[in-house]
Amino acid sequence: EKCHHFLCLLRCQEQVMATPVLAANSYNVQRSTMWLMFPGSLRLEGLYADFMATLEVYCIETQKEVLPHDVKYHINKDKKRLTPKKLKSESKLVMPVIQSPAGPSAVRTSSFSMAGYIVFSLKEVSRTQFTLNKV
Repeated sequence: EKCHHFLCLLRCQEQVMATPVLAANSYNVQRSTMWLMFPGSLRLEGLYADFMATLEVYCIETQKEVLPHDVKYHINKDKKRLTPKKLKSESKLVMPVIQSPAGPSAVRTSSFSMAGYIVFSLKEVSRTQFTLNKV
């Protein structure tokens, strides 16, 4: 099953801010109106009266998590010992199959793609809803 994650970048002059990544679920996606509610707020400081800001929304589609909660967080109800063993068993966590050919410190391109954007200025500052361009 697929899962969508969203991220917003707010750009104004040299300032760039980001929201936390938001996983689309029934709590934050309203299917009838197709809107997302991101937690918190982004605040730009020291703006001129003629400012122009761009809010870009990015999306990535991933596979839903397949590890059970107890495996992911290393919860073993059968263990009665308080100290760990010296010999560690092989990890049950899934390791990524693809590695960068240039090595682990190489810069990789993002897998997020732009879902849409809005450009706003002082005259739109009182609005609470916007429709994305390039959707």
